[in-house]
Order: sequence, then C-alpha cells, then structure tokens
Amino acid sequence: MEQEGMVSVWAGFFKDEDALMDYAAEEGYDEVGNPEISPFNQDFLR
Repeated sequence: MEQEGMVSVWAGFFKDEDALMDYAAEEGYDEVGNPEISPFNQDFLR
C-alpha cells in the first residue's frame, strides 16, 4: 500500500470503543509462537 500517488481511505462504524478495539487490537501470539494478526491488519495489510 505504500506506493507513490496512492491514497487509502478506511471508514467503519462500531457500536462502542470495545468493539473497535476487538477489531483493531493485536491479540499477541498463538500456541506455536506466531503473532496473531488483528482483523484490521488482515483486511488491509495482506
């Protein structure tokens, strides 16, 4: 997504801050030691 001349816009609606953080916050690591990627990062960085 880091390309010259590109713009990315994101808009969302969440019922409260906890719901937003559930979507955006990193959860840590799984049982094997791999980082768990937030749904936000899955949507926009893969």
